[in-house]
Amino acid sequence: MNGFPRLFSSAAAALLILSGLASLGQDCRDRFVPTKYESGLVDLLGDGVFWVHSGAKSLGTAYLIDERGYLLTAAHVIEQYKNRLDSVEVRNQQKKSSRISKLIVHPKRNPNDLDDPYDVALLIMDSPPKVQSLDIATYFPTHDVKQFLMSLGFPEYPLQSPQLKPLEARFSTITEQGLIEVNQTTVEGNSGGPLIDSYGNSIGVLKRYLLASQNIGRYVSLFYAQELLISEIPPSPSILGLENEMSNGKLTLADFVSSLQKKGSGNPSNLDLVLWIYKDGQKLVDNPKIGKFLPCLEMALVDRNLLEAAFYLGRKVKVQSVLRTAIGIQMGMFGLKSGDFETAIEAAEMALGTTSRIDERGRARLLLGTALLKSGKPADADIQLKEALGELSASSQPTEYATTLATLAEVGILAGDLPSAISRLENSLSIFSGTDDSTGATRIRLRLANLYEKDGHYSKAAAHLEAAAQEFASRKDGEDEAEAWNQLAGLKIKQGDREGALAAANKSIALLPDPSNQKHVAAILGTQFSAQQAQIASDNPLVGLPDEGFWGRINPFARKEYVQRQTQPIRDSSVDLDALTAGNSKMINDVDSRAQEGIVLASAKADQACH
Repeated sequence: MNGFPRLFSSAAAALLILSGLASLGQDCRDRFVPTKYESGLVDLLGDGVFWVHSGAKSLGTAYLIDERGYLLTAAHVIEQYKNRLDSVEVRNQQKKSSRISKLIVHPKRNPNDLDDPYDVALLIMDSPPKVQSLDIATYFPTHDVKQFLMSLGFPEYPLQSPQLKPLEARFSTITEQGLIEVNQTTVEGNSGGPLIDSYGNSIGVLKRYLLASQNIGRYVSLFYAQELLISEIPPSPSILGLENEMSNGKLTLADFVSSLQKKGSGNPSNLDLVLWIYKDGQKLVDNPKIGKFLPCLEMALVDRNLLEAAFYLGRKVKVQSVLRTAIGIQMGMFGLKSGDFETAIEAAEMALGTTSRIDERGRARLLLGTALLKSGKPADADIQLKEALGELSASSQPTEYATTLATLAEVGILAGDLPSAISRLENSLSIFSGTDDSTGATRIRLRLANLYEKDGHYSKAAAHLEAAAQEFASRKDGEDEAEAWNQLAGLKIKQGDREGALAAANKSIALLPDPSNQKHVAAILGTQFSAQQAQIASDNPLVGLPDEGFWGRINPFARKEYVQRQTQPIRDSSVDLDALTAGNSKMINDVDSRAQEGIVLASAKADQACH
């Protein structure tokens, strides 16, 4: 379960499984995540941020994540001093200082990669001062990224009197390597410092700034640091003490989780909870005197790190079956999104093995079948998806049923059974059309148009494309609507309907008058596209690519895949048009050559007749 989560291409399945857990997720987050006022964050957290230096040389920033003296920083800040740690000292804004006794660099660290997502390290202080540690975010750091963000660090200058400086940051994107990119003023010396959300949780570690003129900073996501934290930080004494209280029936697990809302000496942090689930949860669950495991697992459904921990625990012990099922389905979704299909399969099988409810078994089988198909096992996927159809109901679970039909159609396409695949997609479309999921219906229409076009049924393909364009228009999705009209124009060309092609192309240009779209339209229509039409709104700036859901906004892979998927039919049409144009040109040249030969021959015969 390592790496940055990628876009899950079968978005419909992701949406249908996540929809049943969304309300539970928000409730749990509101209950368990402590809210702090933005204006007081520096006062609350400042003492836990430390200047790292060797003599007069400033190395960077680190911050306390465990009050026993564990500091988190960027590996590049300190790794060159691994053999001379005795020269390294840390000091906070209150001038409380300590030497460093140990350095632990992430095992996957690659110092040759400027954008290494594992550029993190732990520093252990010799004599940690009694100051408050920073919480780490237990959610995946792209959660609610539009919120207030702030970084803390010690700029290099003035060295004589280093001062902690807060910097506001605005989320920009997640890079291909999984780094969090923000817009903020660049300040040297802040490397290794925390990126903090409006709850006061650290969500990243500053790796580097780009060119100063760009005011862009890149942070290592704590998603990538979790392996280091879990393997190197032992459970705190406060956790061990709570275990005894819970074992004696004096404290329930709900009380333990509710303590996360408090902040003060002796209260466990959210990092404690993650470590506890991994390392000590099993013996607590095995103890019949302990209260229900419900609160932790509810929280796990909405927090990425805790979800992994709960999944780890759920495979080893008997947890309440309904939650085990929910955890399995949710973890399976994360596995699909990140491309970890083995985990997705294992999670779906865990969910399937813990529920007897027919509808839940159907959802689990849909997830399992999708994961098997993605992992290159279409025959196994076919078995699970057909079982899912028998367990789901088209009337009570229409979205899941329609998605199962659509996924089975993909299995049929791989097997070369195009008629069966088209029939299932038509049935899926019929069901989606009766639900509120208009985007699901549009996706099926586009897939059907693609298959009908490949099979030579241009009229049916055109009908689905026109309907898809109208559905995009009803949702005011101009760019997708323009692409649908472009595809329709290409189909009209193949049908020999030049007027219909021109009408569709004009609709596309009216919606998306940027140069890139004009080139697409010109390629589709060829010489029928006039110079006047090419100049329509040519002064308008290029419009950015549309977002495809949450992942499309943050994941460059999603945007690339989106562009490829949306423009492929246009590129196919362009290739077909090029071939047709080349064939027509050859025919015209041949006719012209024969005509010239005929003229020469006729002229010669006329000359003979005259003489």
